Amino acid sequence: MVSVVIPYIDPDFTINHLKEAVVLGYFYPILTGVLTVTVETPTEKVEINAESIVDVALGLEGNLGKELLPVIDLAEWAAFRPSQDFIKLKPCNLECPEWSDDLIPTEQLKPMLEKLKRGERLAVRASLNVREKGKPSRASHFDVFLRQDGFDSGRPVFIREGIIISDVRGTRARGIRSLVVIDNKPIASLLGDSENPAHTQWQKDSSNFRGKYYYGPDYIDFVTKIVARLVQALSAQEQEEDWDSCFHLARLSSHLQRNYYTCSARGQTR
Repeated sequence: MVSVVIPYIDPDFTINHLKEAVVLGYFYPILTGVLTVTVETPTEKVEINAESIVDVALGLEGNLGKELLPVIDLAEWAAFRPSQDFIKLKPCNLECPEWSDDLIPTEQLKPMLEKLKRGERLAVRASLNVREKGKPSRASHFDVFLRQDGFDSGRPVFIREGIIISDVRGTRARGIRSLVVIDNKPIASLLGDSENPAHTQWQKDSSNFRGKYYYGPDYIDFVTKIVARLVQALSAQEQEEDWDSCFHLARLSSHLQRNYYTCSARGQTR
């Protein structure tokens, strides 16, 4: 247990500011039951845990609580997904993590697209090898949870071992709400090595990271861009299906026209 006592604070700083900071920064470990936070003043005491976090969020000032509810809902669903619920991508290139649409199993493309269009939630697991210099290559993975709900920002939330890395400049996917959760040790350690002291960014040129891993920056790119890459691949599949439909309709139209003119010609000869 960790206790933080603040004897002298800005008079404008209230218990609501503390509750807001806790919900924004720690909703995932709270939902998984790893963390419980008690916020206390001489006149008020609030325990924020998996059972109370929604009510605490709704009690925040302004629209912040309502804005947080969809991501809390997705995180609550994600927190205890059994292994069989995950769509498992094919492993990356063993030498260097590179995205390819071929990582999505062909038989999963259409079901994933249909679920996304219906606003259902998807759980996806990406596998890769982490290659730290001077050490054996280690297999690892991380998880992506997403749904299409019209979220205008499309900015993913990145969570490493329960810590929300709040200022990661990931590629956005408009209309998609998503969480990227990195708990497996090899890839989590790599990303942790790249973090700034405040644990808000993954920095490719940080002193503890630069030169430590083979193709180190490529791992950061792979993780931060995966949501957009997944959505782009599924969108391409939808466009291909639309093109196929148009092609078949055009062939059908041409066939009907040929039959019409043939019948008309035969009618004129009678």
